[in-house]
Amino acid sequence: MMPGLRIIGTGARAGSRRVSNADLCTRLDSSDEWIRTRTGICARHLAGPDERVEDLAAAAARQALDRAAIAPSSISLVIVATFSPAGRMPAVATGLVGALGLGEGVLAFDLNGACTGFVQALDCARSFLATRPAGQRALVVGAEIISHWVDWSDRGTAVLFGDGAGALIVEQAPTLYVAQFGVRTQPEALTVQPDATGQSVVRMDGQAIFRFALRQVPALIRDLTDQAGLAPDGVSHFILHQANGRILDKVAQHLDLPKDRFYLNIGELGNTSAASVPLALDQWITEKPPVGGEKVVLAGFGAGLTWGGIIFEWS
Repeated sequence: MMPGLRIIGTGARAGSRRVSNADLCTRLDSSDEWIRTRTGICARHLAGPDERVEDLAAAAARQALDRAAIAPSSISLVIVATFSPAGRMPAVATGLVGALGLGEGVLAFDLNGACTGFVQALDCARSFLATRPAGQRALVVGAEIISHWVDWSDRGTAVLFGDGAGALIVEQAPTLYVAQFGVRTQPEALTVQPDATGQSVVRMDGQAIFRFALRQVPALIRDLTDQAGLAPDGVSHFILHQANGRILDKVAQHLDLPKDRFYLNIGELGNTSAASVPLALDQWITEKPPVGGEKVVLAGFGAGLTWGGIIFEWS
């Protein structure tokens, strides 16, 4: 069994502007009922005019550091999962090193895995820590400002996305840990591509994503639990990418599990891509502190099409 992870601090920051469905429908041909019944979303938080991905990431990371109550010098790795940085370089992660006062001897990079990105980044952090002396920590952040890439006249995407960042500080632990990832090449299903004016915008085949998620996510969870020597019913909590409330409900049904094991915060935050899993994890831990020994699944799925999941034991 590969070495596991212990989460010692979490942080979160949503975009500063709360936009309800009613607010959105003043400029979009839709209704609150249409959005809620199809997505489970009631509101989303969008970045203010002066907020950058770097700002949201730094705010979430500072909160995680405060809660972990550790010396910043014990952080030896920083990974930021994002597809929406303000510029092509430098990496958001390198800016965090300076903003947080982590010192110079830190490995820092960004990872663009879209909605699977945070789980990919967390597994990279586990692999890194497994090769380092005990006592070192990693800061893993998911941060997105998707509103910059939304076509606000496209009802199929405009109602879905929000902005935010979530952060974890992790260290090695001698506990259960299993990870699995995959790719089904279908890039056209969810992309950011230039439109006729040259402006890059999100384009999505919603039905293709829905079918993919309902086929792949239950299979991923079954594979993870099989490898861990558990049944899906042996998992106490599922923190999945908050893509769509209906998808999460259907996944629970496919696995014949109670819906209350699947944490849901998409109603207030929308789909925040790489930020959704750490935002949900932070809120879940705050509301319902987990108990040592409980088994937890984190999973992401989306653009690529990609998927990835981790099952670990809370300690």
